[in-house]
Amino acid sequence: MRIPKSLYAVLSTTLLIGVTVQASGPAVADENGPAWNVDMKNPVPMDTVTVGSADTAKMPDGSYRTWLVSNAKPAMLVEVDTRTGKALRHIDMVHPDAKPDAIGAWGITTADDGTVFTSSHTSGAVFYLKPGESKIQASPRPTPTTSFIWQVDTDEQGRVYGGTFEGWGEPVPQGRLFRFDPHSSEMKVYEPFAEDDIYVRGTAYVDTGSASAKLYKVNAETGESTRIELPDGLEGKCEFAYELSNVDRWLSVYLSGCPSGKIGYIYDTQEQIWSEPLADFNNAN
Repeated sequence: MRIPKSLYAVLSTTLLIGVTVQASGPAVADENGPAWNVDMKNPVPMDTVTVGSADTAKMPDGSYRTWLVSNAKPAMLVEVDTRTGKALRHIDMVHPDAKPDAIGAWGITTADDGTVFTSSHTSGAVFYLKPGESKIQASPRPTPTTSFIWQVDTDEQGRVYGGTFEGWGEPVPQGRLFRFDPHSSEMKVYEPFAEDDIYVRGTAYVDTGSASAKLYKVNAETGESTRIELPDGLEGKCEFAYELSNVDRWLSVYLSGCPSGKIGYIYDTQEQIWSEPLADFNNAN
């Protein structure tokens, strides 16, 4: 998901962020599940496939590609021809500056110039592949204790944003929001949020959580943050906020650990109002 121009116009260079505490499990396709009708031109060397994240985008040459990360040791970035379903290549997410090796990812996005960015867990780096290249690159960790990067998004300048879990710390410190510029290799790490915000997941808005789900609006340049109150009296009553996604002025937010279970909402970033609850997500993972 790219942070759109219209969102910047509404928020004046702000990011909207959410932090949460736990990860829900990604979907797994195994030998007991339904067959996938995918023509594997270049088979991915795995018996069981767990895909934690995927993104489909129009590339600079006009072709459409679906990029996915398979959770494995090491994780693999897989390129699929969206129209034919053929897996064209897979690249191990291994880099000498990102150790230990990544074993999966919860976030992936494609920038306007065709650069593919993926989060990672265990290594705590952003991996990225530039168009026309076969060698994957990696950012430094946002902090020395970063073990897990969640959702990633890019802006119009091709910079990538993400949120962290600091699992290599003892005790575990607060999660952080960061911005990495692949052109200059500059890493900007924003100040932490509330003391109990151990996980920072979203980046269009920042969603946080651990003991209590929270939603923030963050100015991308100054780092100034503003709390956005959750809807329907749910402030302080839900555990996690995540799966943030925006289209123009509209932001979707997924809350879990609420008194009624899992709930979805749409937030109007211009009018600053919430929708009615969208649906019953209590059977969703």
